Amino acid sequence: MAHSSGTAGKRSFLRTVQPEECAISLFHIDGDTTIATAVISADDFAAAPATLYGVIALAIGFMVVTRGLLTRHGRETRIERAPESDVTSDAIDRAYAEGWIDDLGVRGANLVYSSAMPAWEQGFDIYMANVDGARTSFVVDLNAAAHAPVATHPIRVQVRVKLLRPRPDGLRDESELEGMGSVEDGIEQRLTEALDAIYVGRFLGVGATTFVFYIPQDARAVAENLGDVIGPLGEYRVEWRSEDDPKWGFYFDFLYPDEISLAWILNHALLDQRREMGDRFDVPRDVDHLALFPSRVRADAAAKALRAAGFRVDEVTRRDDVMKFALEFHRTETLEGDRADEFCAEIRDLIKPLGGEYDGWGAMIVAGNA
Repeated sequence: MAHSSGTAGKRSFLRTVQPEECAISLFHIDGDTTIATAVISADDFAAAPATLYGVIALAIGFMVVTRGLLTRHGRETRIERAPESDVTSDAIDRAYAEGWIDDLGVRGANLVYSSAMPAWEQGFDIYMANVDGARTSFVVDLNAAAHAPVATHPIRVQVRVKLLRPRPDGLRDESELEGMGSVEDGIEQRLTEALDAIYVGRFLGVGATTFVFYIPQDARAVAENLGDVIGPLGEYRVEWRSEDDPKWGFYFDFLYPDEISLAWILNHALLDQRREMGDRFDVPRDVDHLALFPSRVRADAAAKALRAAGFRVDEVTRRDDVMKFALEFHRTETLEGDRADEFCAEIRDLIKPLGGEYDGWGAMIVAGNA
């Protein structure tokens, strides 16, 4: 998400904080100075991590906090900025997990940066699956998996919107593409602004689209009347529900792709990159593969099965960094059509019974008139 510059001479806080609450607000003054104000209990202040304000800076896209004031029992104390080298994604995650950051945001004339999002850049991707026999389309933020569950956002909110003209298979008709796009943008913006919601994805099937968010504990009461937050959506009508889901089980167990779907997503992302580089998918080339095994015996058994399937197999090597045995193997392939999905599925079928983990493939780019 992008953030706007502040309004000259104007200050606006994200929200009011209580005296003993750990909370942080950020705002711009004259468009170029970032101020961090924190209210932290006396005990917590003594133990606050040195990188806290550097974390704040990184979260809004600035590498430094130019000026910071820490309010402790009514006294304002100037703080030094944290070294940039200390500001890491781990530090951000730790600040959230340990409760140092309860709320975070940037305000100018309008709130444009959610406190939920500083730790990662969202990466949405799409895949298809069958749910109870119905064809279903999923769009999910894959990058959230490395950071979930977010301790500050333990409540799941689902917003369901019925399609006006669904296809016979229950998916969206092309005529609703623009309308439902506007609905999605509107719901995401309003919930992010009003509830500090984290949008993790949606699924479409059986004539409806369901949008999935996670919200803070203190937004529960507002979520009970979500229709007031979302407002009118033209011809579309919404239904909603909220449930406790502190471990983000719905995200991992339902939204997130299974092994086969994830491999499909990664394959097609890789093929898209190669296509942009001018790769000739019709030209055969050596494709290199890597798999990891828990023991040398299992790796040797996999090598035998792979050779029988036409792969050239290297010697098994021990990978001390992951405490596993690595097996590299190769076969000449084209990348036309579904060929990449097919050879990945073939490899998984051969190595999975032996406890193997497929680590992916690579190949030379064949461009021009090869």
